[in-house]
Amino acid sequence: VLIASLAVTGCLAPFVSRSISQVLPFAFFCFINDSVINLVLGFPLLIVLNHVRTKRDLSKCEKHLLVATLFEFIQIILIIVIIKLTRPEADLLDITMLNMIYGISLAVVVVVILISLVFIGIGFNQELEAKNGDLRLAAGIQQSMLPDSGKKLDSRCSVHAVMNPAKDIGGDFYDYFMVGEDRLAFTVADVSGKSVPAALFMTRAISTIRNFARVLSSLEQAAEYINDSLCENNKEHYFVTSWLGVLDLKTGDLKFVNAGHNPPLLRHSDGSAEYIKMRGNPALGMLEGAGYKSGVLHLNEGDSIVLYTDGVTEARSHSGTMFKEENLLKTVESAPHSPEGVCSSILDAVNTFSAREEQFDDITVLVVKYSKSE
Repeated sequence: VLIASLAVTGCLAPFVSRSISQVLPFAFFCFINDSVINLVLGFPLLIVLNHVRTKRDLSKCEKHLLVATLFEFIQIILIIVIIKLTRPEADLLDITMLNMIYGISLAVVVVVILISLVFIGIGFNQELEAKNGDLRLAAGIQQSMLPDSGKKLDSRCSVHAVMNPAKDIGGDFYDYFMVGEDRLAFTVADVSGKSVPAALFMTRAISTIRNFARVLSSLEQAAEYINDSLCENNKEHYFVTSWLGVLDLKTGDLKFVNAGHNPPLLRHSDGSAEYIKMRGNPALGMLEGAGYKSGVLHLNEGDSIVLYTDGVTEARSHSGTMFKEENLLKTVESAPHSPEGVCSSILDAVNTFSAREEQFDDITVLVVKYSKSE
């Protein structure tokens, strides 16, 4: 902007100034003032241009250029005052005309840059819209892989789940399905990483869990097969924390494997709740050949299991504090008794706690209530 504006001014100066002696001090003061101002504004401009290149965001660059233009016009007035004070013999008309040319040339150069940025922005926006379209399509495919929460699997249980990804697509997932006539298998899992890579590994993990959980009678053996399968060709070293459970709908016995996941909550029929904590196993896909141990829990009629991912307990408030397990326990104990009510209460409590803070991790909740009666 400085070089182009001074070049235009220099070319036109002889036509408007009656004395070359007026042009030289004007050019000198323009160069000195502009050099100082552009040094001050130049470094932020480089940062802004890099932001445009990497983030594809033009708003800051346009704002910066407009501020720079305002500073330049203020300089024009200052130059007139400085030249007149230091050179009383200078022709005020000549100086004013030179400043007008300088100001117009400056404005033209800035406008050309802004127009160029607009055309660049159109290209950015088209590219961004194409990427957003692909992400929306991927998000739709991801959601279609999850079971429909409104579907009733068996009269002896009721299940409800929600998943709110932090990005368009996420790395959390949940699943539940019948294994035979009397067993309900269900899981909640969290893939390491974020966005597209995590989502791709999620699709692999969910299909692997479904396949092995359906055909293997031993939950420990199923976890070991799932782990070894996810370790194969896992060059990026992704892993999945997961809680796998199989509920016998005849007896209420729940067998489970915790693969490095958050401890679930057992909510009793009277409304009280407690965490189910046991010595954990390695996350799935982390250590090939790892062994997995299971736990057993008995559910009475009206009891519920509440599974969740760390996006719930690690949600942050404006002050930076986390939601934590204590708040989740209180929320579950005060929630309605239906699985839908528990899920809604948890989401409402997290949203209220986080207020307007940006969600930085996927949030997933799954609730299974045992009814026992046929």
